[in-house]
Amino acid sequence: MIPPDTPIPPDTPNPASFLNTRGIQVIPGSCSFSTAHECLSSINQSVSEKLLLPGPNPPPDRHFLNYLFTFSTLPTSPEAKLQSLEAFYKKHKPPSNQNKSLTRPQLSKLIAQKSWGDIFSILRAKYGTTPDEPQAKPTHQSDFRSPPSPPVNALLRAVLSGPAGSVLLSALGPSAVLTECTSISSEPGAPEQMLHSDSTWGVNEPRQVTAFVALHDLETAMGPTRFCESTAFPGCFPDGKWRPPEDENSGPDPIAREKLAQAPPAAPVLKAGDAVLMDSTTWHGGGGNVSSVRRTILSMTFVECRGPGEMSHREELMKLEDLINKNSK
Repeated sequence: MIPPDTPIPPDTPNPASFLNTRGIQVIPGSCSFSTAHECLSSINQSVSEKLLLPGPNPPPDRHFLNYLFTFSTLPTSPEAKLQSLEAFYKKHKPPSNQNKSLTRPQLSKLIAQKSWGDIFSILRAKYGTTPDEPQAKPTHQSDFRSPPSPPVNALLRAVLSGPAGSVLLSALGPSAVLTECTSISSEPGAPEQMLHSDSTWGVNEPRQVTAFVALHDLETAMGPTRFCESTAFPGCFPDGKWRPPEDENSGPDPIAREKLAQAPPAAPVLKAGDAVLMDSTTWHGGGGNVSSVRRTILSMTFVECRGPGEMSHREELMKLEDLINKNSK
């Protein structure tokens, strides 16, 4: 049974209690219809641009656009900007015939006194590049990259400023980072996906939660994503051991088969702007699109950071607390 789509009271002690026990949680009205619709229009335009490029034959039945949030979408906190600039210049050292890298006080002063346009002009002159330097024009669909448009940014802000942001903070903590933001479009005729999980459970593995946001009303014929409730954690299984669903590559697993019978996949009824939060270990899969229209959602994945250094290799990624603080201003 899919979790009830009841609003989360503002005084709830643990907004993520349902997510923590069932592995999925429906958030009704995570953003407005107009915000979802504008985001959908922007994504459809990008998909059309991508499909104009040479691609595989036959054409894919699902399209994925991965958005990279960089300095143009940084939070307004000067310290957050400063840390991100420092991370960038650890990788981009100035030419030997130029001056040394900008010091932290110099970067701080630059941020305080200049606009981002002015900062980029100064940095391009000094280093020969900037964090948001445009990429080469793509020549194939596999090379297509789409920066987050204002409507995509607006949807991200709206979702994180509401109950979904509260659930993510409760489940992952303020230091969680945004590791992926992707639009997923399923064309008419796209087949049903096999049940799968996006990650495997492990004691030392950081927790990941993905938010799927409906950009239009999702009718059953469009093949919305199906979820198997209570499959995310070891305690969900009778022997206390987490496992993925059976597939053609795995051996027979009677416990997994029994679990599937107890928790068959089901798709929540979602309207434009509704969201589903899902632990990445939850069994799920997209349905087959037997309608005559494209189905599109936006997904964003956050990964917890449980200690200093755990995300050192992801130092340029945006933290959940910075995104939410930016949205609340």
